[in-house]
Amino acid sequence: MSSKFTTPLILSSALALSAFSFIACSEDSNPGIPSQVGNSSSSYVPPDIPQQTATTAIVFSGLGADQTMATQVFFTGSIKLDFSDTNITPENSTIRFTDLKLFVESASKTSSGSIKTNLSADGSIPADYFATQQPTTISFDKIGLYADLADGYTECGNFNLIIAATAMDPANEATKSVSIDTIPFIRGEQNCKIPESSSSSIAVPGAPLVAGTATISTKDNKCFTFATGTATTDATIGDICITRYTKDSFTLSSGTGLKFAFYDNPKDADRKNDWTSERLPEAPTTDNFTYKEANLKETISNIQNEIENFVVCIAPTYVPNSGSATGFYTFTISDVSVPDGNGDVVFSITYLKAAQ
Repeated sequence: MSSKFTTPLILSSALALSAFSFIACSEDSNPGIPSQVGNSSSSYVPPDIPQQTATTAIVFSGLGADQTMATQVFFTGSIKLDFSDTNITPENSTIRFTDLKLFVESASKTSSGSIKTNLSADGSIPADYFATQQPTTISFDKIGLYADLADGYTECGNFNLIIAATAMDPANEATKSVSIDTIPFIRGEQNCKIPESSSSSIAVPGAPLVAGTATISTKDNKCFTFATGTATTDATIGDICITRYTKDSFTLSSGTGLKFAFYDNPKDADRKNDWTSERLPEAPTTDNFTYKEANLKETISNIQNEIENFVVCIAPTYVPNSGSATGFYTFTISDVSVPDGNGDVVFSITYLKAAQ
């Protein structure tokens, strides 16, 4: 006996309704849905999107695009199977995701772009992922789904990530269910600016950094100054200061006006740039430690919990993309001692500063 999904089609946003318009006109197209034809003079080829089934138990949740970086966009959300409104049978328990197709298309349907995941370099999901994982939930955060806006894009403006998910019992074709949704995002005009001259088209390389180590004690050496590589007993004099407020509460601040943001590279799909105190770039530069300017803040609470997470420290005088690292520092806590009788601890840090 075979069973079919009985849950009504669920689309997570009104934008998803427009996903039907992405389906190219063919003999299999849904009647009554007009085809979308791009500019006939363009070399752009519309994506081959699967036919959506009438009913489905596939649910899209929390879809969104993190665009705090100008050159990359990270996609968030998840897809899962929901049988809460169905009569669950033994056959339902064998249903899982068997395919996930991802496309990028401009809102004007005249160009496309590329996407990537930490499962593959071209944005596709390997077939063995479904065979070995047998997923009933797919998290975009876990598969590292993102778009490098400098790779594969030819125009700026509004784009859509088109998501086509398929779920079924591999042994029962009658259980096949396909659902489609979209995530809108923008490729900003800064990605399409034409250099004013040949000299301005040369990218400024990251400024070189040199590494060092130090200790900060919440009892004695409370602050540290990067330029001199020395610590001070004054709790307010130094580039970075760690203050104990309670037995288990330590806060990072600065006596020289530095602001802090966490190093952002671990969020991308490249595991090779997930630096630690024992694994640093061979020739480190400011480019190796990206951060989001919007995330800069004056203090970081509970810094003792951020072991091996690099903190980027930015002075008011730092000029990004200038070829100079003056005013740019980064450090990570490699170890925290056992608290003494008063709750004070010693932080061991590895730091990088401008090469002299």
